[in-house]
Amino acid sequence: MRSADIASDHHLLVGEIRLRVARVVRQEEKVGCRFNVQRLANPEVHRAFVGELQARASDIPDSTVEEEWQCIKDAFIATSENTLGVLRTQRKEWISDATWEKIEERKNAKAAIVCARTRATKIGTRKDNVVGADQEAPGGEASSKKSVLWTLR
Repeated sequence: MRSADIASDHHLLVGEIRLRVARVVRQEEKVGCRFNVQRLANPEVHRAFVGELQARASDIPDSTVEEEWQCIKDAFIATSENTLGVLRTQRKEWISDATWEKIEERKNAKAAIVCARTRATKIGTRKDNVVGADQEAPGGEASSKKSVLWTLR
């Protein structure tokens, strides 16, 4: 018997291996900015865009395919920047004002419980500061029972 636990004719082999994972460095291609294409619905802007693009397209020299493609891309980008403008994204606030108010209320309620001197006062303060079923939770959805998240223990 050549192995530790079973009847086999194989030799038991023990080894130690050290592995290092190589870091993969990816160069991300810069994504171009977004243009306000909704302005193309306006006929005056549409005419100006097409006219300027045709003028720039007539200036493209005959050369290799890569150079022509780069000239076409540059023509579209420059025309879009001049005529359409860059689209600015409006980001929503992460936490609404109503949620900040609820957070402040909860902080004040917890401070009131901590500052209460007797056990009866603490229990009374807890009951006063529990979000009930008739109130709305900060996320906007009405809770069907007392919210565990907003109860103070």
